[in-house]
Amino acid sequence: MQVLVDTLLSKIKKYNPGMNEAQLKTRKYGLEVLLGELSKTLIYLLIFALFSLAGHFLLSTLIFCTIRLVTGGYHAKSYLSCLIVTFIVFAAIIFPSQYIELTIVEQSIILAISLIITILFAPVKHKNTTRKNMARAGHFKFISILLVVFWSGVTYFLRGAWSTTAVFTIFAEAVMQPLGKLFNPIEKS
Repeated sequence: MQVLVDTLLSKIKKYNPGMNEAQLKTRKYGLEVLLGELSKTLIYLLIFALFSLAGHFLLSTLIFCTIRLVTGGYHAKSYLSCLIVTFIVFAAIIFPSQYIELTIVEQSIILAISLIITILFAPVKHKNTTRKNMARAGHFKFISILLVVFWSGVTYFLRGAWSTTAVFTIFAEAVMQPLGKLFNPIEKS
């Protein structure tokens, strides 16, 4: 993966010779994140497709990622540990959702707990959080709450395993928030 990032970065340098080190560093980080997330997503998609659950994976990914972008949460320390932890999270969402049917009351309780957790913990700061983003934390909290409410509302229009997958996804992302605060402390500068 690093070889591919370095190759692409050298092409960027070649065609943009005026870029300074900070700009190159930003591009490198962006490429690492993009290629890392893309490769993980393709691996998970293949695995869940083998179980005929690709649609549930895509639904879960859509919900998880849109909420996660603003709430933040737990970050693993390496690509491999992230690959494993994220697979465990998606497996814990998708496989049980095929066999568990939630009542409206159970669904509402899980979603209410998810909203409360989001209100208490979002947004979770990370070592890569910029000062600009930290200053906008209240804005991110508001958007986090709106996204949880929006996706919670969507779950009531879904049926069976689709609804359960969506509910479990919202709950899993909520649980990742306090885990992020606990296990990914911000380094003091």
